[in-house]
Amino acid sequence: MKNLLLILIVSLPILTNAQYDPAARTLLDKVSKNTKSWKTAKIEFNVLITTAEPKTEENHKGTLWQKQDKYKLALMGSETYCNGKKKWVYMPEVEEVNLYNVDKNKSESLLDNPQQIFAIYTKGFKYQLIGDVNEAGKALTEVELIPENRNVEYFKIKVLIDKASNRIEQIKYFSKDGSRITISVIKYIIDQAYPDDFFIFDTNKHKDVILIDMTE
Repeated sequence: MKNLLLILIVSLPILTNAQYDPAARTLLDKVSKNTKSWKTAKIEFNVLITTAEPKTEENHKGTLWQKQDKYKLALMGSETYCNGKKKWVYMPEVEEVNLYNVDKNKSESLLDNPQQIFAIYTKGFKYQLIGDVNEAGKALTEVELIPENRNVEYFKIKVLIDKASNRIEQIKYFSKDGSRITISVIKYIIDQAYPDDFFIFDTNKHKDVILIDMTE
């Protein structure tokens, strides 16, 4: 998936039309406040990846568990555990797990920090309220985000929000190489209890797995 996020020329007309729409900001603030009120969240979602050259399409189901700065992600045959300080990327097929330090001062991509999948983008973006749309029979409101930094991997993001619940239902990333990543929420489970060790990869339970320590 990282190969889908390559650099191309940013569309100038799109950047020119972008703005700081107060109506969009009000809605994003409501969603952000709602999200931050959750003690924990389990989010089941679908990822649709399309490429332009060559033309391909992939679908993947995923689950993200969040608790403050901790998370666990199950997606595309791998599992990522993060306790806020360390991150383990476990690949069952090859029986390997990579261990990393978490650098909170480093700007990370979507796949380096999957919590960004459902983050609320109110910094570093221009935003505009596009209007109401119907997605899978549900009435949603579309907000378009344009990055202020033109050197990022994508040139815009579309966010579909359920105003009744103040929850994100879909995020679509428009990559500069013509590829698209659409993340659609299937289900939210809020404030279910998870112990802290749920977000740690237990090597004692995986004796046959090779640990590759990338922290040294």
